[in-house]
Amino acid sequence: MTTTESIPFAQASLASLSKRADEHWEIGTHRLPQYFRVGQGKHPRYARPGLIVCVSPGGVSKPINTNDAGEFEPEAVLASLVDRATDKSCGHLPGAVHVAEASHAEQLRPAMEPLGVRVEVKPLPALRAFYAELDNDLYPDGEALPGLMTVPGMTVERVRALAEAGAAFAAAAPWKWSDEELVFEMTWDGIEDAPWSLVSPMGAAGECEGLSLYATREDLSRFVRNQQDIDAIFREARGAIWSVWIDELPAIPLADADVWVEHRLPMGPDGRCVVPVGMEGGRATLRPDPRRLAFMQAAMWVLAGVSPSERRKGTWVRTIGTPEGKMALRVREVGTTLDFGAGDEGAEAGERKRGPIVVEPGGLEEAIMSAPPELRRALLAMAKKMEARLPGGRMSTGKRRAAKIKPAGPVERALVLRVTLKGTEPEVWRRIAIRADASFAHLHHAIQLAMGWTNSHLHEFKLGKLRLAAAGGFGVDAMWDDGGQEPAGAYRLDEHFTRANKKATYTYDFGDSWEHTVRLEKTIDGEVWRGLVDGADAAAPSEGTRAKRRTRKGEPIALCTGGERACPPEDCGGVWGYQEILEMLAAPEKYSDDERMEWYGEIDPAAFDVGQTDGRVRAIRA
Repeated sequence: MTTTESIPFAQASLASLSKRADEHWEIGTHRLPQYFRVGQGKHPRYARPGLIVCVSPGGVSKPINTNDAGEFEPEAVLASLVDRATDKSCGHLPGAVHVAEASHAEQLRPAMEPLGVRVEVKPLPALRAFYAELDNDLYPDGEALPGLMTVPGMTVERVRALAEAGAAFAAAAPWKWSDEELVFEMTWDGIEDAPWSLVSPMGAAGECEGLSLYATREDLSRFVRNQQDIDAIFREARGAIWSVWIDELPAIPLADADVWVEHRLPMGPDGRCVVPVGMEGGRATLRPDPRRLAFMQAAMWVLAGVSPSERRKGTWVRTIGTPEGKMALRVREVGTTLDFGAGDEGAEAGERKRGPIVVEPGGLEEAIMSAPPELRRALLAMAKKMEARLPGGRMSTGKRRAAKIKPAGPVERALVLRVTLKGTEPEVWRRIAIRADASFAHLHHAIQLAMGWTNSHLHEFKLGKLRLAAAGGFGVDAMWDDGGQEPAGAYRLDEHFTRANKKATYTYDFGDSWEHTVRLEKTIDGEVWRGLVDGADAAAPSEGTRAKRRTRKGEPIALCTGGERACPPEDCGGVWGYQEILEMLAAPEKYSDDERMEWYGEIDPAAFDVGQTDGRVRAIRA
């Protein structure tokens, strides 16, 4: 519907409303300080959405998002005003509407001036305050890290060179080479003032993946010895502590994410990018200068490009091209971080290896949670390293679990769950079989794919008083997350679903509030599970063929084995809005003039193809 076509509809909706001549409302756009993942697949796209809101003295309209192309629909400005005026909490028009852009005024005047409402281009203080509050919800402590491009001498091409190295490093995943954190010595031929001589891939313990860099062996030993004393790590450090984090684009500094998206810089698997950071004195968060950035680039390339035979030999040589020129370096594997904890305190280090560390209340946990916001992430990574280096050791960093559950090995048990969309009549439901050792994050994706949702909004599992959510939702409603949720990827399904505890609630889209009841129907053993996995293969293939398929594709985490009726359309107003759509579809001649028939007229509410749905759900992997 174009703006011209929307004017009569808007005027018809507003004509009967009273007007308060002394009021003025404000309408304007804003880009959120956060990127969101759009779609699925190996090569995800990211969008930094914008929104339009109408602010009145009594409240605000429902925010209107940009589309996936980052653009507003032509009628969005007018729609936001109509939404606010017709809301039950409002029910009137203002004497004037203020906008910041002349194009918005041109869109509003044909509809509003005939109703006696002035449209003026003026500053929008109330709207700015509203958007500032929303930004603070997303970044309550502000942007912790300055952007890479703020560093003197930094260029897009230098960042591109780092991004290429980071993508290759993330794909190589050297933290998977060992259960312990390996240490590599790097000798830089002809460079006497190289900033680092030792590197250690981070991530073997499931903490933040990336690369730690140390100037000397003494620095690494000091770091290992002081694992329980965060203050000592910074107090005794000789200069900044540098590392490269790897994270998905929405989690990196906003200024860096803008550069990655605007210039289409390379990303690693699952859209992961590199974040080079330095901490000094326990307070400041730094970005590397161009020269340090080149050394980081070389260090990542030399680990990403090593062959299996070179790894077995334990030493190799490379010449890496960087924006600072070619760097020739010799790499040698010198052990694990455990080997660097002895030094002069050998007995103490030996005790650390033999027995678990017990962190008393008020110790490490309190130190991390009371640290400056810009340091908490790095300190959490250090704490996870400590736990990995000390077999049997446990430490607490607050109530939230950090590790992600990745099901592996043959399935011993699986759960058969019935997921019912509450309030629908006839019921919309799906039956999902899923590994018992899968996480609630896996179940979230299974529900999304089985139901037919698009993962475009926030969601939440309620397990009694426990609330869980997985990362990756997209939409403006992200700003209303109150932070009280636990990571769904850290909780196994069989921790909750038992004979005595068979029910959970899954809510999707806090605006439309689609509430699903998830009920355990039965538990099946591995043999029955494999029968379900193989039974849906086309043309009843032989056991040998089925085995090859499992080997080639990997065994699925979840299946869809049944269901009825189509999923409601997104953003249709929840159960009540969908019920209205069903009434319209049942009597199309009665609603032929209703514009919603243009949007929903081709929906078949009874449609459901279990084969196609199962094919989508099977694509979920650990």
